[in-house]
Parts: sequence; structure tokens; C-alpha cells
Amino acid sequence: MYKELTLRSGSRIASVLVFWLMVGGCREGRVPQPEIWGGSVDTLVTGQIVVRNPGTGAWQPGEEWRVVEEFRIGSVEGEGADVFGGIFSFAVDRSHRLWVLDGRAQEVRIFGADGAHLRTVGGRGGGPGELSQAVDVDVDGDGTVWITDPGNARISLFDPEGEFQRTVPLTGACLEIPWPGGLDESGHYYALASPECTRLVRFGPDHTPLDTLQPPRDVRARETFVHRTPGGGVIEAEIPFQGGLYWRLSGRGNFWGLLTDEYRLFEMNAAGDTLRTVIREFTPARVTTADRRMVEEELEWFTQQGGRIDVSRVAKPPVLTFFHDDEENLWVERFDDIEIMGRQYDVFDASGRFLGEIRLPFALSRFPEPVVSDGTLVGVTEDDLGVQYIVKARVLKP
Repeated sequence: MYKELTLRSGSRIASVLVFWLMVGGCREGRVPQPEIWGGSVDTLVTGQIVVRNPGTGAWQPGEEWRVVEEFRIGSVEGEGADVFGGIFSFAVDRSHRLWVLDGRAQEVRIFGADGAHLRTVGGRGGGPGELSQAVDVDVDGDGTVWITDPGNARISLFDPEGEFQRTVPLTGACLEIPWPGGLDESGHYYALASPECTRLVRFGPDHTPLDTLQPPRDVRARETFVHRTPGGGVIEAEIPFQGGLYWRLSGRGNFWGLLTDEYRLFEMNAAGDTLRTVIREFTPARVTTADRRMVEEELEWFTQQGGRIDVSRVAKPPVLTFFHDDEENLWVERFDDIEIMGRQYDVFDASGRFLGEIRLPFALSRFPEPVVSDGTLVGVTEDDLGVQYIVKARVLKP
């Protein structure tokens, strides 16, 4: 919060003391500037904290974070471990090794902190250590690797060296990509399960199921283009770029949600209580010619069946999605221009204050979710041909 110095005494001694401190600071170096943040924090009677942010962040010139690429893993062609058929998930362990799940090959490839391939585990099948429809790889605090495999109705556990240990039954698990579950800091694992694939089953550190949780739901009806056929049928197409709800699990076992058209973030506990709401002022994004062209391409199937598109109903949300890092800072992807999608992020600290913007030197894919820990960012990027790469970068904080 912004702190204001108030001299309650009018004494000359107090005034001289403050002046001496300011001058003394100048002699040693730059005078520390007061923290400037024009937002507000309110606590409602329910205990919910509401953080309202202005459009300008708290970072002062020279305080902005920068992201510098170190290397990337991937190849356009060949038969090496760096040729990915489809990266479904990845995890970073305590030794900064990368565990990358290739969904098409149904195997996990382990790369060292320097990007060198170390080993491959898994492989398609139903035997011990084999995978059928694996969707997620995670590493817990003990270094145990969890590979979620709804196809085999189980979670396969591997030790830190990639040796298969045992399996955990996963009855009723749903097959969804990207996988919305995962581990929290306490060692609980969350798996999407029936009925209707709308709830998460929470497993304890001993791998036994504890309870089921209801993630946040988008209760707003989204607009569609409607075409009524001569035979009395109805064809509907959701209007692209509409706002929506995205949610992710936090390390504390809570849910973070983002309503993209409102630019409103909220944290919700497992019981469904909203703990914190974070709002930021924004200017509505402009719908460009390139945006309209993309809408026409996405809805070509609709127009080919006689449907009509009213471009005036297309409105872009200011943001698309988000992720959080190991310090609980929130990185929110902006949607100003499709040409820089995946490159522009707004950063909020753990309390919900807007810090400022970061421009990445590469475009991050929204899925799988990027990982930021120990000052390192790891994510998936694609080239112009759609070839996937694992990219590793440093997050530089002045």
C-alpha cells in the first residue's frame, strides 16, 4: 500500500530530522522513491478483499521485469527426442530438469537443465509404466513424478530418476486436454472425474481420494449467430472473441478465475467462497481488419450452410487467459492485437496490485500452462509452421 509520512508534531526537531535523512540518503545514492500505486483495497463484511487497480501499474521506470530466452528444445524434422508430435503437458523438477509429455507418442521425455535429452519413459500400452491416453505430468515436493492416464484409469508414479514405482487407481476419470487438474503445494492431487466431467476429485498425499470439488462456472449465456434452415432446423455458431471464464488451480489448493470481458480476477476456496477479487481499469480492444478476417475464417463452415455473420456484434475482450508463478504473481495475457498474441502480459503481485506490463521475445502457447519458478520461465511456443518447442527463459527483476 501507499504509505504517507505525516508529522503530527510541528516541532522544528522533527522537520530537521526528516531533512537530514533525505540529504543523507542522497549522499549514499539515489533516494528511495515512495511506492506509487493508485488503486484501492477494501474488505467487505463477508471478509472478501476487493482490489481495484488503475490502468497504470506500480512499476516505476527501471523497475520493469524482462524476459530473456536461454534456449529452446525442438526440431522440425528427424527422429530425435526433440521432435514433438504434440506436447500435452510438462513439468519442472527440483533439479530444473524438464519432463515433457508427448501425447501422440504417449511417452515422457526427460531433458536436463541445459536442454540435453537424458531419458524417455512410458510408451504406448497397458503394462506397468506404459501409457494409453496420458494427459498430464506433474512432479511433487518429494520429486515423485505423477503421470495421469485416464485411458488406463490410473496415475503412474515414477521416481526422480524415471524408474516406474507403482500405480494409483483413477476410477471415472475424464479425458480432457488441456488437463485442468494437478498437484498443490500440500501434495494433494486433483483429477477431473464423472459425473459429467464437471468436478475435481482431490487425492491426499497418501494417494487416497478425499472429496470432490466444484470449480468456478460461467453462468452467463454467450451470444451466438443463428441460422434457420428452410427445413425448420437451427444452426448456431458462437460469436468469436466473446468473453468467457477461465480458471486454474493455485498452489494453495484454491481456484483462481478470470472473466475476460470484465477483466476481473477472483480467488475462490474449495468451499466456493470468494476470498479476493481483483479488477483493473482497461480500454476496450479495437476490432481490426485482421480480427474480422479471422472471424470469417473460423465461421466459414457456418456461412457455407447459409448463415450470415454480423461483424458489428464482434467485440474483443481485453484479456484472454492467465497463469500464476511460484510467488503467486498473476500473469494475464492481453488481447490488444492478434499479431502479438501470447507476447503481452499484465503482471499482478500476490495481493492483487497491478505492477505493469511484460513483452515476451516469443509467443507463449496458452496450453500447456507456462511455469515460472526460481526466476525461470518455461513454456511452449510454435514457429510459423506450427512446430512446437519447449522454451526456457530467465525472468530478470531489477
